[in-house]
Amino acid sequence: MNWYKKATSWNIRTTENFIDKCCDIADEAYKFVGQKFAPAVYNKITFFNLYTNQEEYFDIIIQDDKREAIANYNVEKKIMTIYPNSLNDVDMTNETKGIEAIEKAAIHEFTHAIDPKFKQQKFIEKQKNLGQQFGFDYYNFPTEFDAYSKQITEDIKGFISADYDNNFDIVYNWVMTTDHNIPEFLIDYNKIILAWRQYDNLYRSRYIRKFKQRLYNEIILPRLKERKEEQNNVN
Repeated sequence: MNWYKKATSWNIRTTENFIDKCCDIADEAYKFVGQKFAPAVYNKITFFNLYTNQEEYFDIIIQDDKREAIANYNVEKKIMTIYPNSLNDVDMTNETKGIEAIEKAAIHEFTHAIDPKFKQQKFIEKQKNLGQQFGFDYYNFPTEFDAYSKQITEDIKGFISADYDNNFDIVYNWVMTTDHNIPEFLIDYNKIILAWRQYDNLYRSRYIRKFKQRLYNEIILPRLKERKEEQNNVN
């Protein structure tokens, strides 16, 4: 039996309006690009957490200083801070690219807000020092794997939508093989994929396999079902 027939790994579960909320955050934050301003709470994001089965919230703060990351999330204070002036030069001057970059960061940090692991004190304590651990250990921390996995999955959905049949087949061919090389559609995430692969090699973990399983469950399997239904309708 092929490995994907036994796939059990899933991304952090989100509601249908998750991406819409991330788009709204990005649209608003981009308006502050290139400006100097005092940090301020500009919005409160409410969402239904499928893990706690209740409404939750976090505040959005926008700051004008430049940081290594475009955004971060403080679990204890329930605050997502966005640094629009941390965009690279191209994204700062190109509104479409700038909004897309902030949206990706928002997806990542929003995933942290939902992640049930952060309800456990031991994970909160470990997370305190993550800001000083960029690099190998940072990308392989379980909560970061989940956040990047969700972020990249949504990015791949956008890649596929640009040329559905052709790009779906490109993703399909990579997911359904044991090839762990980095395909062109993931080149922007080269550093992250390499870190996962290195971690797998050192500790016999299965980050790459788990990531592929998530792509299979969330992208490949639904499309295969659609194709089967289309064929049945034709017949």
